[in-house]
Amino acid sequence: MKKYILGIIALVSLSCTKNDGDIGHLFGKWQLKSYTENENTITFDSLFMSFQGNVMDIRKLDPKTMFKQNYGLYENSGDSLFFYLSETDNSIDEFYLDLYKEFHFDSNKERVAIEKLSKKKMTLEKSGRKWYFEKF
Repeated sequence: MKKYILGIIALVSLSCTKNDGDIGHLFGKWQLKSYTENENTITFDSLFMSFQGNVMDIRKLDPKTMFKQNYGLYENSGDSLFFYLSETDNSIDEFYLDLYKEFHFDSNKERVAIEKLSKKKMTLEKSGRKWYFEKF
């Protein structure tokens, strides 16, 4: 039930823009282009992250299911992002675990450092791991 309520709130929040809720360059849809850990790089073309207000969305385009998606909230402290992605029935089911693994997140709650943020590029970092995004 929480999942559906959070989804409705996210859709309503994503469907309108508030001028006083400007979030700068972070606003919009970002495509994960690559991920680096221990000098190993993986490239992507089907993983996306979107931000508006204090709502975020992660999504994987998938030929079998069309896409996997999860909503949540985030906080921007200036040098870090804190992600709070939704859970179902107080536990994370396999569907969402797979999506978190695709993004190489440890769980549904993450803190990552903002290494770079411009109008077109964003680099996030955590414990030597880096995520490279481009505005979509």
